[in-house]
Formats: sequence, C-alpha cells, structure tokens
Amino acid sequence: MGWNKLAAHEQPGFFVGFGSTLRNNFKFSDSEKILREGISHFPHYPALKVFYAFTLHSLGKELKAVEILLQSTLDMPEKSYDGYERAIKWYTENLHTHPLTAPEILIEIDGVKIRRAVVSDAAGIANAHLNSWREAYAGQLDQDFLDDLHFSFKRRKDHWEEYIPTHPENVYVAESKHGIVGFISVNAPGRDEDMPEWAEVQAIYLLQKFKGKKIGLHLLLAGFEAIKRKGFNKAYCWMLKDNLTAKFYESSGAKLSGKEKIGPINGKDYVDVMYVWESLP
Repeated sequence: MGWNKLAAHEQPGFFVGFGSTLRNNFKFSDSEKILREGISHFPHYPALKVFYAFTLHSLGKELKAVEILLQSTLDMPEKSYDGYERAIKWYTENLHTHPLTAPEILIEIDGVKIRRAVVSDAAGIANAHLNSWREAYAGQLDQDFLDDLHFSFKRRKDHWEEYIPTHPENVYVAESKHGIVGFISVNAPGRDEDMPEWAEVQAIYLLQKFKGKKIGLHLLLAGFEAIKRKGFNKAYCWMLKDNLTAKFYESSGAKLSGKEKIGPINGKDYVDVMYVWESLP
C-alpha cells in the first residue's frame, strides 16, 4: 500500500485513518484486516487498538472488542492517543448507532436507491446540493453567485458531517451508481416557533437528469415517514417565490399557506413562500 514510504510518525496514523474510513463505509471485514495489519507493525500504538475494537464491535465480536480495549489499557496506561482522543470519544458515545449495519434500501428506481443518509454521504450531499441550486435557481439568482457556489462546498460538507450523526433519522439520500444525486432533510418540529405542531421539510433537492422518474416523490415520502415516526402528521416548507419546482410540491398535495418572508441571498432580498401539507399521505 506504500504506507512505509510515509514519514515514520505518520505511518501508524495511515492505518487508523484507512481502517476507520472502511468501517464508516460498512466495509467491516476490510477494516478489520487493515487495522490488524497496522497493529502487527505498530503493536504499541494505542489508537490502532481502539479503532480495531470499534470495527470488531461492528462485526458483532463484542467480547473480542472489550478484550482488545482492556488489554490496550493495561499495556499502555501512560500512553496518549496521539490526537485521536476526540474521535475515540465520539465513536464511544455513539457506539450503539454508528455504524452497525448498512442502511436499508427503502426503494430502488431505475438504478437509484433511496436510503437513510450516513456520515460518509456528507461530501456527496454537499455536491448534489450545490449542483441542484445551480439548476433550480438559474434565472432567479445572480449567475455569478451560482457559478461561485463551489467555494461553499467545504462549509456544507462540514455541516452534514456534523448534522447526520446527531440527527440520524432526518436525512435521506437518492444514490445512483455514480454517487448521491439528491437528498431530503426534515425536522420535527420545524424551525418556525409559531408552528410547534408542524414538521418541516428543510431541504429537498434532486439533480435535473433524475427528475420525472418519481425519485423526488419517493425522497419526499421517505421524509414524511420519518416525520410520522416522530408523532407529527403535518408539515411545511419554505421555497423561493415563483420557482418552477412549486409544481412538484403541488403535485404531492401541498398548497400555499399565504405566509411569506424575506430571505437574504448573496446580499439581496428575495421572497420565500410557505407550502403546507395539512395531512401527510
């Protein structure tokens, strides 16, 4: 793999990072193999054993995972975890939910799978978000602004990396063989404090070439099911006034509520309108 060409102090971290990435992408057996190899080369590197234990847990080998952790603690009580303390703390706190199994495929349409999002989808969601904006708002927002959206990619990616693990039932994606092509993000209750009994469709985007195949509808339905599991049966969303995607909302049973608000985008004020689903399908 070429890891031995790295600087000596970077070599153990290569195995930690590679093994953890494989685990986050549900390649548990590959992760186990990589981390075990790392331990064979660097048996006194504490973080390797901790991440190896996380992978064993995901494989259902809980007893072995505990054994590894205890042995690591006994063998190296004075060692630091070389900067991995924060990641280890997060994974430990979320051990029961991240990631145990690959998310269930809710439906597949023309090779596009609808499923719950996982943290490794963050970059794909950010990319689909930006490209969908360019398509959906062409002619409504300044073209220079749309052309420069790529500068906000990292900020959006970081947002989803933080949001998805803490809101695992709120985000669903549409995934083709080429990657994420759309997503929906919901919340219950929504952000509007005067509507405490309403959930919110905070965002739903789908790349243009995948529209017209009911993929967007099934993304929306996945979001609705998540909302209903939280005990809500009505929802709203805000969208840019006169946007052509309004037809999509109307075809799904939403109607204008009459509420409007001013929202700034790139230093200019635009009118947002609220659509509501008074009873979720």
